[in-house]
Formats: sequence, structure tokens, C-alpha cells
Amino acid sequence: RHILEACSRGIYSCFSNYFVRMFSGRDTNVPSPSRVMLEEAKANFLRFSCVVLQEQWDETVGCLSNIGLHLNVKGRFNVDGRISAPLAPDNRKRNESYIEGFSSEEMDTLLRLNELDMEFYEWAKGFILRSTALRSRSVT
Repeated sequence: RHILEACSRGIYSCFSNYFVRMFSGRDTNVPSPSRVMLEEAKANFLRFSCVVLQEQWDETVGCLSNIGLHLNVKGRFNVDGRISAPLAPDNRKRNESYIEGFSSEEMDTLLRLNELDMEFYEWAKGFILRSTALRSRSVT
């Protein structure tokens, strides 16, 4: 748990708000990302032609055909393009048990350190799902 101690001191190596840092396009060594960086991350996100959410694969994979990647099967693919089995229920239990290993104080620290990332994810997910719904309505 020493990483939580490092994170609570604002040390970059804990990758707090990692996605806001990356999508903002700014120097990632900024001690704590700001709301300005969050807005920059959102603006940069809009430049992507397609973003697929793994946890909502079937709903979002359709955007790949818009950029010329037509999949003949629905499913999850690994890095080299081979189809793999759907996420096994065991994996979800393993992730939940990992989270359950944190104390409430540690969870509060992690949530606080990633507050902007969580806001960014919810915004991006909403954008993707709204865009997907609009595309599917225009096709039918």
C-alpha cells in the first residue's frame, strides 16, 4: 500500500488523474491536474473518430465501421487481432476482491486523487453513447 502514501503526497508516479493528464496534451508532470486540463482533455477527446468502451463493446463497436474497420463477428479482440473469449465472471470477482482489499481511507484517497478522471470518464461515456444512439437512429 505504499503507493497510496505516495499518491496522497501528490507524487506523479501514482498516475492520479492519468487520463486527464494524457488527453489534455499538457506536460504530464503537473503536480495536480486542474479543471482547465479537464476541459482541454474533453476538447482533445472530440478529435477522435472512434472510441470503443470495452464494458459496452456491442453498443460502441459500430463506430469502427465508420472509419473503415468492418468486423464480421462481435466479440472482444486481443492486441494482435484474434478474437478472445468474453470476460469471464471470475475476472469480475477478482477485480471486486482486489478493491475490497482497500480500507475506506485508502479508497477515499484513490477516489480523491482520480476525481477528474472519473468525471472525464462519465462525460466521455455519455458522449460516446449519445453519439452511438444518434448514428443508429440515422441508419434505421
